[in-house]
Amino acid sequence: MRNRIILILVFLLVVVSVTAIDIEECQVLDEEGETYNLQNDVETRETCFEITADDVTLDCNGHRMIGPGNGVKSCGIHTGFVDKITITNCEISEFHIGIAGSSIEENEIINNNLHGNHWGFI
Repeated sequence: MRNRIILILVFLLVVVSVTAIDIEECQVLDEEGETYNLQNDVETRETCFEITADDVTLDCNGHRMIGPGNGVKSCGIHTGFVDKITITNCEISEFHIGIAGSSIEENEIINNNLHGNHWGFI
């Protein structure tokens, strides 16, 4: 019986540790250590994603972030002063800045397509 309970607890820990947060709209990503999976294309008139916690992964799964046009002061993704950020599989267009970050400590920008922005990455 005890072994069965231990196995169940281990299984639950594994399941909980690999789950991600599915998102469908622009928002603040503020849960440290979380992975956020974009579920659809998004359009906005301002900054789309603001990452405010360390150790966050944003996986756009190939979906598009479309901004208001590169003449409007906006960012597709703004990371601020956070570390260990991963941004992957995003298509970011029509923003003033595609990806803006204030810190570069252990951050990864992987397999993204930035086009039609005034600045791609700063």
